[in-house]
Amino acid sequence: MIQRNNRLWLSPIIKKSEMQEVQLSFPPLPDNIPLSPAERLPDWLFYLPGAIWWLCLAVYYRSLTLPCLVNPTINLGGMADETKSANYRYLMRTSLQEYVPKFFTLHSHQLSEAELRQMMQDTGIDFPMVAKPDVGCKGLGVRVVTNMQELQNYIAAYPEQQDILLCEFIDYREEFGAFYVKLPASGEFIVPSLTLKYPFLIKGDGVSTIRQLLGKTSSRRRLLPLAIKRYGDKLEEILPEDSYFRTTAIGSHTSGSVFRDGEMLIDSSFKAQLQNISDQMPDFNYVRFDIKCNSFEDFKQGKNFKIIELNGASAEMTHIWDPEGSLWRAWAGIFLQVSLLFKVGHQIRQQNKAHSSPSLRSLWQAFRTELKKRKSLPVSS
Repeated sequence: MIQRNNRLWLSPIIKKSEMQEVQLSFPPLPDNIPLSPAERLPDWLFYLPGAIWWLCLAVYYRSLTLPCLVNPTINLGGMADETKSANYRYLMRTSLQEYVPKFFTLHSHQLSEAELRQMMQDTGIDFPMVAKPDVGCKGLGVRVVTNMQELQNYIAAYPEQQDILLCEFIDYREEFGAFYVKLPASGEFIVPSLTLKYPFLIKGDGVSTIRQLLGKTSSRRRLLPLAIKRYGDKLEEILPEDSYFRTTAIGSHTSGSVFRDGEMLIDSSFKAQLQNISDQMPDFNYVRFDIKCNSFEDFKQGKNFKIIELNGASAEMTHIWDPEGSLWRAWAGIFLQVSLLFKVGHQIRQQNKAHSSPSLRSLWQAFRTELKKRKSLPVSS
């Protein structure tokens, strides 16, 4: 049986009476949410217009790798093969350290249970915790582990020679992705994207199994292979009429979360709080934060939130995956982020001639390394 966890945010089964505990301040998610237009296309076709625009700007600015200059203090500006632990450590050296989850990195996969427990004690982390690749993308390989056996199973399934990042699980109710850009030449601060993240919930009817409910629409069928890996035969259980099934505990659209455009919530107080955070990071000009908070208003007041991800030059404006958005708006987002990458990189190159674009070979090698690591990652939660 799939067991209900006393901690609501870890349970795949949510009773209707518990729904008031989920997503309190975000606008409600419509029933029968479809796939986003962008998700209906193969990846290569969706990203093709952006790739062509990249080449056009590369000709104009005379550099294919100019975007790698946007965040000068990290390797390739965060374009490829950046480590999450390095970004956490950067934040720990600033006044933002209270907003960083507790974490440690496993370099060896041969640690005993006693050694793992000692590292947890030294860091102040207890179960549940989040295990994820130190280098990763789109929630791949991210798993919530609730006990030592699950942690050891995750480590055993994880590829050797790759570091694992272990973080405290942040139990705040809401998650969003906030994207900002600073233009070095003028100091202008831009917030072009805000993405609200929702758990993908399937309502039970008291007759159908979870597997049958997943297979009823295209937006649900795409999650079936992942759900089978996560839950196996447990998907054959009938979902009660008073309950919902949550497909993932991870805030990633590829894992099953729903992303919605939050542009309507970008007000002066939100922008001021985001700029206050960015002021503590003078060398980061192109950033997407993934943030968990108790409520959106709490974040704007600077309390009850944690920065669970810091993404550099490879970051997407994730509002492009909104199911209610159009394909043209999604492509407009891709064009905008590529344009901003080149604009910021160009301004940094103009301000400091010591910042030269990296070689295409170094960027290609970093991409190949990252792609190779992704292919062998265990299934996410």
